[in-house]
Amino acid sequence: MDDVHPPIYQILLKFWIIAFGADEVATRLLSWTFSAATLYLAFKATKKHGELFATCVLLIIASNGYFAFYGNEVRSYSMLMFCSTLILFTTPTEKSRSISNIFLLSCLLASWVHYFGLLIAAATLLYCLIFMAEGAQARIKVMSTGLAMIIWPLHHITNGSVIGKSGGDFWIESGGFIDTMRFASSAVIPKDLPYSGFIFICLMLCLFFGLLYISAQKNSNHMPSTKLGIQAFAVWAGLILIVGLIDRHTPMSTGRNFIVTVPFFAVSVASVVKGISTTHLRGSMALMVFLTVCCAFLLTKSFEEVFRKSQSAEDWRGATQVALENSSGRDFYVVEWGGGITDHYVRKFSSDEQVVNIYKVGKTKIIRPAVIMFARLPKKTVDSFLIDMNDVNALRIFPKENSKDGGRVGVYTVN
Repeated sequence: MDDVHPPIYQILLKFWIIAFGADEVATRLLSWTFSAATLYLAFKATKKHGELFATCVLLIIASNGYFAFYGNEVRSYSMLMFCSTLILFTTPTEKSRSISNIFLLSCLLASWVHYFGLLIAAATLLYCLIFMAEGAQARIKVMSTGLAMIIWPLHHITNGSVIGKSGGDFWIESGGFIDTMRFASSAVIPKDLPYSGFIFICLMLCLFFGLLYISAQKNSNHMPSTKLGIQAFAVWAGLILIVGLIDRHTPMSTGRNFIVTVPFFAVSVASVVKGISTTHLRGSMALMVFLTVCCAFLLTKSFEEVFRKSQSAEDWRGATQVALENSSGRDFYVVEWGGGITDHYVRKFSSDEQVVNIYKVGKTKIIRPAVIMFARLPKKTVDSFLIDMNDVNALRIFPKENSKDGGRVGVYTVN
């Protein structure tokens, strides 16, 4: 109940470890399984729309940076992406009095994996309720599923710690809707690409007008792939809007959470590509070549991220041990971008006894004496953090100046 996420992945991982062991390969195998299942599901669901559509979807998903990066981590994100893919391809694309039970169960499952799973499921159910559910019985099924999805959040709020992390009292910080868009863009465009935010907005506009154009063409507007693309884009944009509204009160956006949008983005692009190829046969080859080049570039960036992570020299263990050795009689502060890892090590090496205070750069007033552990601060935050440390005459005790970790994880003390 102290975790910020729903419990289904942790429960599944526990049984997985009992069955296959707790070594690195065995635990990562669960994420690899969900990644493979995502690609298989995408292939099975899209091949009926033609080779071009299926190829586009698989290329975009397989070359995605988050798909590669988090598919190798013992965390819930690969399962989350599988669930969002299942939601996408089981959502009805025609008005119906009968809503698929598989669709409704996939929404429930996603909501129990991660709170962004809850949001993508909610956005899809809302779309389904407004545009697809026909008749009282279908609407009741959709609304009942929505009500069932909020059982865990209500339990978590009532009996857990999640309410204490609302209203900005969490490590996640957001400057409003602009930051929400920035995080959303990182799920489809590499963060280190110049003008990535601008490119993302242009990409969304191109997809919107592209879908609008092909839906107006007689030879493509009735294609199932066009309807699927419009639906995927609507849910994708709707999720970003919902998260943006939530971020105004309780920041919850990080780039990795938007992994749920990757299959929706892939289908939106594939629908436009197929629609344009159908209406303009001469341009189809050039369009596919461009898409292939983009995916090859993204795949290269994905491998770079995975390789960089495997070669990381960040000494979390060493920093934590030094911080704890110097924590006697001091307040203990932690500032980390990405959250969770520092807290894990502090709990582990202190046997859950060390009280940790979240440090917010430029906002937190340090109570002397203190020890401050920092980790993975983004470039725009480093300068402000160093000014904070200079203002209180903090002494850096880890790492040493010649440490090979580059100073991305370290410790300061304040007397």
